Amino acid sequence: MSTKRSDSTIDERLRKREYIIDIKRRKRVKRSEEKEVFDEVFNKSTTILIYDLMNKGIIKDFYGAIASGKESKIFYATDIKNRELAVKIYLNLNREFRRSMSQYIEGDPRFLKVPKRSWDLIQLWAKKEFVNLQNLSNVGLRVPTPYHLERNVLVMEFIGKEGKGALLLKESKLSVHDYTEVYDKVLNFMIVAARSAHLVHGDLGEYNIMLYEGTPVFFDVSQAVSIEHPLAGQLFKRDFENVKKYFENKGVNVTSLNRFIEQTGGLGFDVT
Repeated sequence: MSTKRSDSTIDERLRKREYIIDIKRRKRVKRSEEKEVFDEVFNKSTTILIYDLMNKGIIKDFYGAIASGKESKIFYATDIKNRELAVKIYLNLNREFRRSMSQYIEGDPRFLKVPKRSWDLIQLWAKKEFVNLQNLSNVGLRVPTPYHLERNVLVMEFIGKEGKGALLLKESKLSVHDYTEVYDKVLNFMIVAARSAHLVHGDLGEYNIMLYEGTPVFFDVSQAVSIEHPLAGQLFKRDFENVKKYFENKGVNVTSLNRFIEQTGGLGFDVT
């Protein structure tokens, strides 16, 4: 091995060691939000898993939290190709939220049963989002590209540039003309998702759509269900009405659900 390559290997090992030291340092911080985030997310197994992903070259540099929800925390990172990443780490959940998750799994023919153990349920939920992102991306819909899944950690495309995330639809200020164009694209997403990916988002709205380079990007699809799920029609109708209400308030000339179904020639499952 050449001296140059040896030095590079040593530098890489030192960088990863510094990462682990930094995680431990942050866990010792006695202040507020940063400590709370790290205590909640970085238990021993998750810390080791992130370290393993760095060893595999899937993650190169790992930075701070960029988003937080009931089920997960999302962190900004980069890989060895310098692609910007969003790393979603799914959390241990309380009993009430586990019950809520179960309704999106039970009846979905892709999953035989709901795991009883909390850890197994978290991993299945992560897998569900990864598969849903793959299916939506494969039919040409704009979602964050999923790169890798390991246990409760999902690595995907970061939507934004240089660490600055794209604005949510909720945060965007557009003209009525532009809102109308986005509305049409959202309805198209719903049609293509149902017909081609055989999925219903299940929680579609202004908080789960980003606008990036003039295009809506749809995310948070862990709850998305197969059109064969017994709640698929109900969830599609709820999504439609949520979208309709938001854009109607923005001055867009919206359509009714019945007219929408007639114009599209049906979706292949009952939404009435």
